[in-house]
Amino acid sequence: MRMTFARVAFMVIAIVVISADANGQVAGSEQKTSSGDTTQTVERTWVSDVNGRLVLVSQRIDERTTVTPDESRTVTVVLEPGINGPLQETRRIEETERRFNGGIRHDTTELMRDVNGRWHTVATRTAETTTTADGAQSSIEGIETPSLVAPSAPARLVQQTTITVRKIGPERWLRERHLYELDPNGRMVLVESSTHETKQE
Repeated sequence: MRMTFARVAFMVIAIVVISADANGQVAGSEQKTSSGDTTQTVERTWVSDVNGRLVLVSQRIDERTTVTPDESRTVTVVLEPGINGPLQETRRIEETERRFNGGIRHDTTELMRDVNGRWHTVATRTAETTTTADGAQSSIEGIETPSLVAPSAPARLVQQTTITVRKIGPERWLRERHLYELDPNGRMVLVESSTHETKQE
């Protein structure tokens, strides 16, 4: 399966940043905006070879499209050197952001190429945050992955994070975070929990 971006006529090109470090690595980023509702950001990294020449070693392309005022989609492609040298697509991330009354939801799918060049889903992530009129927040994020022993089986939830922020007094807020992970017996168990109190004027 070959994955490509839709053809979009980009009208504006802006170089965002080009920088170099002490090791001779150079990073560059440029952004292109179409006449429609699509923005493309390209990040590239070069390193010096033994002859002192800059060689492109990685490239990341993000294309964000506004579907409706409340929905946007972003496709990210990561290119890295192949066995024979030229860059090739090795990872792809597809994300949809939807806004609704009092909240926002992100659905993300990550795919990677196998040794035969075929794309496989390695993880899906769902995150939803709701906010009440008084500023309290509640969010839940889940990560699902396919089974390594039974790739054709449905993906299963392997990690879940819940976060709540609530008012506990005048100018006082409490943030609670709980992390659950799948144990060897197939049960979601609490592995991390934290609370943090803040004061907001």
